[in-house]
Amino acid sequence: MFSSQIKPLFERLKYQSTATALINEQGTYSFAELGVRTAAIAQVLAPWAGRNVLVHGHKQLDAVAAMLACISQGCCFSFTDQSNPVPRIEKIAKLTRAELILTATPQKLEGLDRWPQWVTSTLENGDPGSLPLEPELTQPALYILPTSGSTGEPKGVVVSYENFAAFSTWYSPMIRDGIAHGCHVSHACFSFDMGLLDLFPVLCEGRALLMLDHRHNMLPRQNIRLMSRYPQSPVTSWFSTPSFVDLMLKDPLFSGEQFPDLKRFFMAGERASLGLVTQLQARFPGLEVMHGYGPTETTGMTHTFELGQPPEHISGLLSLGTACGLTGIRIVDADGQSLPPGEMGEVRLYGPQVALGYLPEDDPRNSAFSHDEFGRYYATGDRGFVDEEQSLFIHGRDDGQLKLNGNRIELAEIESSVCRYVGVTQCCAVPIKEEGKVIDLQVFIQLRDDSATHRAALRQFLAEQLPAYMIPKSMFFCQTFPVTLHGKIDRQQLVAQHKEPLTVS
Repeated sequence: MFSSQIKPLFERLKYQSTATALINEQGTYSFAELGVRTAAIAQVLAPWAGRNVLVHGHKQLDAVAAMLACISQGCCFSFTDQSNPVPRIEKIAKLTRAELILTATPQKLEGLDRWPQWVTSTLENGDPGSLPLEPELTQPALYILPTSGSTGEPKGVVVSYENFAAFSTWYSPMIRDGIAHGCHVSHACFSFDMGLLDLFPVLCEGRALLMLDHRHNMLPRQNIRLMSRYPQSPVTSWFSTPSFVDLMLKDPLFSGEQFPDLKRFFMAGERASLGLVTQLQARFPGLEVMHGYGPTETTGMTHTFELGQPPEHISGLLSLGTACGLTGIRIVDADGQSLPPGEMGEVRLYGPQVALGYLPEDDPRNSAFSHDEFGRYYATGDRGFVDEEQSLFIHGRDDGQLKLNGNRIELAEIESSVCRYVGVTQCCAVPIKEEGKVIDLQVFIQLRDDSATHRAALRQFLAEQLPAYMIPKSMFFCQTFPVTLHGKIDRQQLVAQHKEPLTVS
């Protein structure tokens, strides 16, 4: 199924379509231009057909071409962003059993001489006529996505062609139907599942992908300039984390007036607050806000739901709707028994999007991939519940429980209580540890309108929601939240930036 899904894209590459395929800081590139670069890299890859390849870069034309070249040769690829230090890249190359490194950066990576390396910019353009329309897939894995491991060492999520095809079957219509033929904005790096989820379906639909450079994560005006640079390719759809949306909303130009063609807006990757969604809807009247959820281990996204105005929620938790495509879901207790609607438990996801597992094979978290009488599943570690219509609501992580002053505290409960206050646009709780013991809980909050009155109102609101021992003593009120490379809240950076909290008593 994947081969037939990717065929329209390879037709555009092979037959040199002049339509715009990619937009980045360097310019715009047609499918024809992408095709000659893909063909050049594919020719180099031919001796490694069916092998594992490491692709290195950021949002360059050749970074995309290298991944497409891997597909054309049946190679399983892993992507490392150029922001990674060489020692981590080396770990990932070993973990993913890469036999070759392709880098879209100007120079080869030093210190990785045990692997053959090609600097793609040194390759002459190739003949796109040599590209296959339906690549021959000789092994099951499409890509291996490196992610952080509990030991501090990276682990790899192995996603198959079948996994991705199952996802793309239901997602592709969402980025096509009812949307003008403008460009789709992608913020995530290709080393993050959201980056890959955006890439292939958008290009297969013949749409242009606008790739935001992460140098401008904290500079919304720079992103707006790129998004406005090519009026012949207006922004019509978007996908990012809520944290990045919040940063963009700091600039008043990020609005429906500036981007009147923006119709569909996907948010996923972390908790979205009721206040943030309300603010986004006010800035873009009539915008379709799609609230998404799904772990990397289930090919990135299993749920996406169009939020109404006002957004559907239960006690501040935004609805994620029912599972998409062929994904199944159960909410289970500690014994793996199904829980009725409304009861909180662990989320288990079933179906063809469940990844093949982790590398290394002996990673203890591989136990999260298992079978029961309902089929093969991934135990997400997320706590949530479904309502009577089977719409999903995520409360937080199953591993977010800690003890402070002898009291057991759920980080997710504190965060969801803070986010329930309509004036809050962002929030995260961070435990502070000393010699392995939690000595403090710091909560970082962003108010839509920050003032002493609103701060006091929030504290009164929390007093009505939480027992006294769970109300944070250390509160930081922030104008902006720093984000990681993948656009999620950078908790370590928040702690480093705010040494002295505003302590409320």
